[in-house]
Amino acid sequence: MVLVMAIFGGSGARLFDGKLYNLGQFGVLGAIISWYASILPFILLIHLFDSVTEVWRR
Repeated sequence: MVLVMAIFGGSGARLFDGKLYNLGQFGVLGAIISWYASILPFILLIHLFDSVTEVWRR
């Protein structure tokens, strides 16, 4: 998990405005932030899909 965060942190994370922020220079904290920012859209999509299916179940 730490290795994955380090890889994503070194390459930076593409955020919502489409720019590439290289947060690897901030070390571990930058790696965690950039890794989280890179998976955040997927988390939001999963949450949205879960909410929609919850409505369908009723």
